[in-house]
Amino acid sequence: MRKLFSILTIGFFALTLTSCGKQSYEEKAWTWMRDKIDHFICPDEDRHALYFFDNKSLIYVDLETYEQALIGEVMSADGRETFTFDYATLNGYILPEDRGYEGSTSFVIAAEEYDRPRLIQEFALIYDTQSRKVRKICENGKVEICGDLILSATLTTGRGGQITAVDVYDAKGEKQTPKTFVGSIARQDVVVELVFSKSGSIAGSYYYAKYGPDSRLALAGSVDEQGNFEIIGVNNNDMETEEWEGVYKDGTMTAEFTNLYNHRSYDFQLVEKR
Repeated sequence: MRKLFSILTIGFFALTLTSCGKQSYEEKAWTWMRDKIDHFICPDEDRHALYFFDNKSLIYVDLETYEQALIGEVMSADGRETFTFDYATLNGYILPEDRGYEGSTSFVIAAEEYDRPRLIQEFALIYDTQSRKVRKICENGKVEICGDLILSATLTTGRGGQITAVDVYDAKGEKQTPKTFVGSIARQDVVVELVFSKSGSIAGSYYYAKYGPDSRLALAGSVDEQGNFEIIGVNNNDMETEEWEGVYKDGTMTAEFTNLYNHRSYDFQLVEKR
C-alpha cells in the first residue's frame, strides 16, 4: 500500500505541470487508477479525495495535502452512536455504480466490532463522504454484504445457537420484502425466503418445516440474465453447509443441492408462493 501511495503522490504532483501530447497528465493519472485499482471512491473530483479498502481496513487519502488516515471510528449523523472497528474485521462494502469513481457521496461498509475477547456485534453503515458520519442500516449477530444486498441475521447465544430471523436491505438501507418459495429437499419440506436485486445478487434464508422458522440457514448467491443461479448456505457458525446450483424461471427454482459435509447431492424444485 505504501508503494501505491507513493505512485499516486507522484502522479498527482504531475497534475500541476503543463499537459503534453494528446492526453493530459490528469487524464493519464485517472486512466491509470481506473485500470489498476478496483476498490476506491472519489466523492469530490476537485478535491481528489479517495477511500481505499485494503487489508480489511478503510483508509482515507487527501491527494491535495497527501493526508492519509486509517478510519477506525465513526459517529452517527445524530451524534448518538459511535462505531469503532480498530480491532475489527471490515468484512464487506458496497460501492456506488461505476465502481465508485467520481461524484459519489456515500458508500456502504460492514464490520464486526469486538470487545476482546468477546464478539459484541456486527453492523452495516452508510458512510457519508462529505460529513464523514454514518447512518446505521442494521446491527445484529451476523451482518454480511451479498453483492449489492446486506444480510442481517438474528442469532441466539450460547452453545447450539441458531439463526432465528434474517432481514435483507439494499444499499440505500431500505428493508426488502423477500419472495417465499416452498418445496422439499431430500424429502424434507422447506420454506425459502429470498431477495433478488436488479443486478443479480441473492440473499435470504430458509428453514425445514419440521424445525420451524426459528432455526434457519442463511443464503447468499447470484443469478444471471438467463436465470442460472448459485447459492451458498451458511450456518450460525459462519460455516458453509451447502451449495445450490440451478435455474430460476417463471417463479420456479429447479436445482441440485450439494451437502458440503458429506458431498451428497439431491435434485429439488421450489415454487414461489403467491
